[in-house]
Amino acid sequence: MRTAGYTISRIEPQTKLVCPNIPGWFSVVEAEALYLLAATTTARRMLEVGHYLGRSTSAICEGIRDAGSTPEFNSFDLGFANADEFIAHYKKVHNHCSAAVPLEYERMVFAQNKSTTEIAKAHLSRFHLDGFVNLISGDFTVLSRGQYGFIFCDAMHDKEEIAVNLPHVIAASTDDCVWAIHDMSAANIAEVLRGSSARLIRVVDTLGIFRFENKTI
Repeated sequence: MRTAGYTISRIEPQTKLVCPNIPGWFSVVEAEALYLLAATTTARRMLEVGHYLGRSTSAICEGIRDAGSTPEFNSFDLGFANADEFIAHYKKVHNHCSAAVPLEYERMVFAQNKSTTEIAKAHLSRFHLDGFVNLISGDFTVLSRGQYGFIFCDAMHDKEEIAVNLPHVIAASTDDCVWAIHDMSAANIAEVLRGSSARLIRVVDTLGIFRFENKTI
């Protein structure tokens, strides 16, 4: 089921991951795929764009933990303080005259009077995973520095968001960087391939896995 560009999690298969205990739109099969990518990557720096309440973040953290690796893992979320900030950002990106905050976001974030980063940290702390990630509240396009060998992005739900965020993801990528991008429909995949020199490796549910090759090197 989709609401305002977001995929709401369905009834899920069994998993040993902790993600089902954390609210969000990221499916268990997507989390399992993300876990395997994080557990097998050799990247020394990892980036997450859009940790929301920490569901996807937990899968990456568990992969890092189980691999016994010690990468730098930075995770950003815009950290809207209220519905007005959410709507203002949505209108800026999509140039729509009207926008509404998803009910789940309103209930799980704004009603708690906490930022997504604060809630995500609490969830990760509950499972002793907070030590594997640097949670940052703010815009990664402004705050992130340097390049990464592995990037998970949950901020390209449609053509407009891809146009805004893809150039920044490219700039943040080392050559041969692995991208995992959420909510990849056939149209969204086409936009990513059209706007970059990445190759599509596979799709798990709506998680698109790409390998970025910097053609300018």
